[in-house]
Amino acid sequence: MTMFLLHVDTDDKRVSWIRAGHDPALLYRITENRFHELKGPGLALGVDPDFLFVEQQGGELSGEQLFVIFTDGIWEACDRDNEPNGKERLKQSIAAHAHLDAADILEQILHDQQRHLSGVLNDDDVTLVVVKYSDQPA
Repeated sequence: MTMFLLHVDTDDKRVSWIRAGHDPALLYRITENRFHELKGPGLALGVDPDFLFVEQQGGELSGEQLFVIFTDGIWEACDRDNEPNGKERLKQSIAAHAHLDAADILEQILHDQQRHLSGVLNDDDVTLVVVKYSDQPA
């Protein structure tokens, strides 16, 4: 079993995470139009009971940022020609819809994936979490 734990501390304006065999999450800095993978060491849960998970630290939260956590069912899903949705297509979808709120971004990413699949059923689980941070007043 894999896990990705993300902690967004809005008081200290810091982000930290722990990976346990899971794909790195994506951080999209909206104003900079830049993606970063939230990487770090981490063995899948239950493999080694003595493994020590290490908390990773990110930079200071500022501006508008998106955190996107996903399972491989998002990017490995293939269309009729066996072309995977891919991480680049996922990034394009995130960037195209970054102006929306988190719930709508999530829906649009799933919609874009379905459009790519063109009716082919995805045979893998799909889990997607979108967190939008903004230090701008609402």
